[in-house]
Amino acid sequence: MGKVMDSDGLLVGRRRVKDGEGAKPTEEVNLFIGVVIQSEDSTSQTKPNPFGKAAIGTIRDGIWVDLIDESTTTRQIAEMFSYQRSVVTNRLLRQAIIQQNSKTKIVEHLRDAYFEAENLSERREFSRNQIVYLLGRIDESRGTQAFLKQMWENERNPAVVRHSAAFAAIMLGDRAIEREYYNLLCGSSRDDEINRGYHLYYYEDQNVAEKDMPPADHGDTGAERAMEQLFRRLQRTDFATLNLRRIELFTVASFFKTGRNCPLDLDRAREIVRAAITQVNKRFPDDPEFLSDVTSEAGVVLSLLENPGQVESRLRWRGAADYPVPYGTRC
Repeated sequence: MGKVMDSDGLLVGRRRVKDGEGAKPTEEVNLFIGVVIQSEDSTSQTKPNPFGKAAIGTIRDGIWVDLIDESTTTRQIAEMFSYQRSVVTNRLLRQAIIQQNSKTKIVEHLRDAYFEAENLSERREFSRNQIVYLLGRIDESRGTQAFLKQMWENERNPAVVRHSAAFAAIMLGDRAIEREYYNLLCGSSRDDEINRGYHLYYYEDQNVAEKDMPPADHGDTGAERAMEQLFRRLQRTDFATLNLRRIELFTVASFFKTGRNCPLDLDRAREIVRAAITQVNKRFPDDPEFLSDVTSEAGVVLSLLENPGQVESRLRWRGAADYPVPYGTRC
């Protein structure tokens, strides 16, 4: 048997056995039908989950949860989201929910589960991070936007929840939160580390236990997958991604400053960065501050790309004093 890797996808459906020919149970019976999806290209590069596929029926309680079924408790939902899922699984989950006719009910259950997560122990904040992440990607309603704004503005929330809420709100078009979050990254080395660390965690450059959130980057791991994804995102022109343009350019520059390699041919990377400026100019012509910061962040990235030795060979973090652009002075 293969292994359940952290980049596998698992689609699960529940079907109630009804009266019919050859099926007349005396008590209600439900069948769980699952399909395992595995990408060999990605799973071959990740650490294996200690559970084998032979034990797939015994994987932690959170696997078998129906977000629509009224009998599913908010505690079960909170518990499910307290365990790590791969990028592939997250995408499959989002697509499945978006196609449902009962998305409103799912959103309500997710919001309730956010507060129910208070009763979890070590994985409480991770569960909330994941619920907030999902809400911002499946629902654009005013209710969800207000919820995300509340989670961001509550400074008592841990960084792993606030960062996720900010990202989700920005993708939905909250320009005020985008500015606040950008300023936070510019002025706080700790939040800059968490932002990089979450990219490394999400794109599977590093593995962090759910109880050890938030993930923070100290420049001691590779960032190949995160950087590949960031450069892919810089080529996208959809509204949600363009809203994050100056933040993602800031993130690329921050990775370069901590000695990470460029995932592309340097000429191609420069071409993508210059095009990223043009895309924003077309979409946000009436926001000079945003355009100025995008141009500034792109300029930082381009200046780092002009020094191939620095981008390609600096593999360890050296500290802000070594950077050509003083830390925190661009905002």
